[in-house]
Amino acid sequence: MKNIMRISTSFSVSLLVLASFLGCTRPSQTTSKLSLALPTTMGSQRWGSQTFDEIAHVSINISGDGIYQPILFNWDGDEGKIVNGTAPVAPTTFNLEVPQGSNRLIQVLVVYKDSSTEGSMQFFYGDTNRNLNLPSEIIDIDVTALGTSTQIVDGQVMGRYFNSTAGGPTGKVDILYTAPGKPSMIIDRASMINGWFSFFMLSNVSFSYRLPDGTLLWDGPVDLNSAAFSAKSSVLRVSVPSHQTNRSWSGPASWRPENPQVFVYGWFGNSTALSGKVVCDTPTPSALTRVATGNSSSTLLSRTNAAPPTDLFNGTLSSFYVQGGVAFGSAGSACLDATSIAAEKFKSILNFSANLIDGNGNDNAAGFRHSFVLSSDGNFLTISNSAAGRTMNGTLLPGVSAYVDDYIVFKKSALEQPRTNFAPCGAIAGGSSVSPPREWVPSQATPSLSISI
Repeated sequence: MKNIMRISTSFSVSLLVLASFLGCTRPSQTTSKLSLALPTTMGSQRWGSQTFDEIAHVSINISGDGIYQPILFNWDGDEGKIVNGTAPVAPTTFNLEVPQGSNRLIQVLVVYKDSSTEGSMQFFYGDTNRNLNLPSEIIDIDVTALGTSTQIVDGQVMGRYFNSTAGGPTGKVDILYTAPGKPSMIIDRASMINGWFSFFMLSNVSFSYRLPDGTLLWDGPVDLNSAAFSAKSSVLRVSVPSHQTNRSWSGPASWRPENPQVFVYGWFGNSTALSGKVVCDTPTPSALTRVATGNSSSTLLSRTNAAPPTDLFNGTLSSFYVQGGVAFGSAGSACLDATSIAAEKFKSILNFSANLIDGNGNDNAAGFRHSFVLSSDGNFLTISNSAAGRTMNGTLLPGVSAYVDDYIVFKKSALEQPRTNFAPCGAIAGGSSVSPPREWVPSQATPSLSISI
């Protein structure tokens, strides 16, 4: 019997396992087709006044004897296509194919949200260790809530991480959750180029960020409240309470309720490399234009230079809260004026202004996307037209060109290409309505992308 603070937080997940066999021309090998069914609602699970009635995210890991790398499956409602104003709905079952064998650890992390507010989420974790040898088998997984005694706020940590005085790591980054007494579970994957990154992170639920060589960034599990992310001259924090965002960029406003968010901008890692690195805090604009209070779209959020209140889920809060960094205009500082900032931006300075969080979501909040600096209109790539044709242009972040061999661009006329963090270039190249690829090899002398398309 589980005792998880004040609420009952367990339910059963059923797995239907069916056997399938590879062709007889290959060595005998059997796989299991797993069908994972999740409750579409957690209506009986309440936290205060919230009811978790919609799946927002699912992560599944399967590991065990003979499985070289954990099998990872992710589904996320925010990464699907919105049709007629309706966001994607989680499928009733999730299907995976797994090599049969013994000691199969099946781990599940499910995020449910309250669809009536879009502002409250709850995380549930469960696992089971089973042998998958039968033609069919039903597996139950008990799942319990994480962080039920405190609020969980999601956020984004952005900037550059140095593991030497010269630069930072390059490669894919596994984002791991570790349940007590269990192997770490990969819940997502991100990337880092010479230390530049933008990672999803939570408060009150710790994740580890693992490089390909096994090194853990920040030396272990962290959350948004970890000391590494406390406000200082090299780290700036922005806390946004429950709010509404205008998602319409033309025509009538379309206000959507959203979670509280915490944005962390900073320089991290090697202390010698961090010497002289700061985050400049530009105070204008002092109010947002596309983000309003949770209870009234007519009241836009305005800036407050102070620590946020404990309860960021309070929809009546009318401020976003800024801590840390170096104030614009500080005498003798690198943030003295706009000219000083422009000269060192992304070299020794990260520059925060409220425009970065004004309805841009997490993608553009950093001021860069992947390896590219955002332009003044918020795009990391722009298209220019001339008599000779069209050209795609972009500016690389400092230190990136030495770590990227080349960029290959595919132009696809169809508009149905799904959003993905790691593009399946082979599949794209072989798809319909795709032009021949264009290649650009970056130069350290000229770190500006220019590809004829």
